[in-house]
Amino acid sequence: QNSNLVIHRAFTNNGTLDINGQKVTFSGNNLATIGGSSITRFDDIDVTGTGGATIASATEMTGTLTLTATTFDTGSSTPGAHLLTLISSADNPTMDGSIADLTGNTFNGGVVNVQRYISQEPAPNPDGIWRYLSAPVDGLTIADWQTQFPITGTFPTASDGIMTPSIFYYNTAGTMFVNHPTSLDTEFITLGVGYAVFIRNSIGNLTINQSQAVNTGTVSPSLTNSGDAWNLVGNPKPSAIDWNTIYNAPTAAVDVQSTISIRDNSVGAGQFATYNGATQASTNGGTKNIALGQAFWVRAIGGSPSITINELSKSTSATGSDQFFKTSPIINYIRIALGDGTITDETLVHFFDDASDTELDRYDAFKRQNGTFNLSTLNESDVDMVTNAFVTTACIKTTKLNLYYDGDDPNNPGNNTDKMVPGNYSLTVTEFESFTSDIAITLRDNFTNKNVDVTANPIYAFEITTDAASFGSGRFEILFNATAIDTQITVDALAESCVGEVVSVSVSASQIGITYQAYIDGNPVSESVAGDGATIILDAATTGLLEGDYVIEVIAVKAGCSSIPLEQDAAVALSAIPGSPLVTDTQVCSGQSSTLVASGAPGGGSYNWYTSLTSTDPIP
Repeated sequence: QNSNLVIHRAFTNNGTLDINGQKVTFSGNNLATIGGSSITRFDDIDVTGTGGATIASATEMTGTLTLTATTFDTGSSTPGAHLLTLISSADNPTMDGSIADLTGNTFNGGVVNVQRYISQEPAPNPDGIWRYLSAPVDGLTIADWQTQFPITGTFPTASDGIMTPSIFYYNTAGTMFVNHPTSLDTEFITLGVGYAVFIRNSIGNLTINQSQAVNTGTVSPSLTNSGDAWNLVGNPKPSAIDWNTIYNAPTAAVDVQSTISIRDNSVGAGQFATYNGATQASTNGGTKNIALGQAFWVRAIGGSPSITINELSKSTSATGSDQFFKTSPIINYIRIALGDGTITDETLVHFFDDASDTELDRYDAFKRQNGTFNLSTLNESDVDMVTNAFVTTACIKTTKLNLYYDGDDPNNPGNNTDKMVPGNYSLTVTEFESFTSDIAITLRDNFTNKNVDVTANPIYAFEITTDAASFGSGRFEILFNATAIDTQITVDALAESCVGEVVSVSVSASQIGITYQAYIDGNPVSESVAGDGATIILDAATTGLLEGDYVIEVIAVKAGCSSIPLEQDAAVALSAIPGSPLVTDTQVCSGQSSTLVASGAPGGGSYNWYTSLTSTDPIP
């Protein structure tokens, strides 16, 4: 039980065998036949020997089939007459048998029964739930699925004769769902196409068996930028696929946004989980892994949208975890979540050196509307975004939050509304620790005139009322200030001086990276001086000013950003410099005294007498 099983020749099970989760490796140079009169349920199978392996009797697998420069034969090329079954036993998290990357291997026979387990959903979905499915094998028809679960619609063999369609594909150009099939049950479940399928709760937990040939090549789903540009795509592989690999090299996507959206109808009236292949960040629990049999939404953003799904697209870290692994942590972003105590919806704001504040870039992602309430940020064109990227800068950035409803009015069924349901909500901001430099992040509530430092108070509780100003895009803003300028530092100067003289203005605890400049009446009167962490002096010139009282204001500037005045300023009274005195000459004999007279001093002014031009001490 503590070691894996290595087999060099045939494997035959004619009795009872519990593999007990061990990996079985076929490594011989001769063909390994897997058979016997009993069904063997394997976990992982590795085939590494040059002889390869072939399935000779009914075999099941719960883990992953991995081939290494070898040959594998499924034992059947006849649809429906499979020998190998990939077992699916859970969907949250997924527990699916799968076939790994087949590149460099020979895969014969080809027919495999690929299962998709679907759990029954409890109330509030008493009749059933819409699932977003795809074909994991090639050649499936409506009739194949109909043997597994009821399918209704406008075709002759509809289940129970019910004509209400229960399967749709999405027509992007027409911005609408189209019922499928249109006429016959022989119509295909097309590889790479996503389908909305109504699964009735009356059938309980469901395991869909799909016995057809495995696709071992490349699938390029048909995408279009017409209509609303949202394309419902299906995973065509008997394995989870990796959006990071599909979006980036080596199969780099073209003219599509970096984020996929997957709808989860078990959350309220439906909510989208997202994953961004450019940033590796997600919302609402999304991951890079797109499960076997899962349909997902791709948003076209250019004239020739395309994605390529091949063997290299298969995920290596999906079954049983739905987690993803990153080569480095995600930095310089925040996650904002809107919650009502039951449901939350998330949006992301990122900063990148090569992002654009005004143009759509590879990091940005449009919001796919939930059937319940929505939280988004608005881009420069006031379009709802689930990921909004800005260029990394020291400047102040502000983005609006949009809180809205998109769907059937809970208080008035049958009527669509964008009004939020009145009640108590919260905004929670996280991941601000990801910033690699100091940043001040402020949540501004324009409805209550409050500013909140989210790094100190990451949860903000508030109320939505019937007042339209309490929701929508006008209530909340997030403000980013990459270097928080301290506007409360001390500014000081002499209280009195003369017109034309330089007034020394001291700025204490100046900040490194900030420059300071003195202003009088809105005009600069000093040079800009860089802060050094200590007290700096600004030499304020008063040339050209008149006698009177003045306020010296100090403006702090971060390079490339708008200027900010310091809260303190300095008051100075300027007096005119006295003119030359009028001196009356006098004569006096030795030993006698005399009174020296000088006139012309301004009011409140006086003169001092000195014994010489170089004397520093006045005559007493």
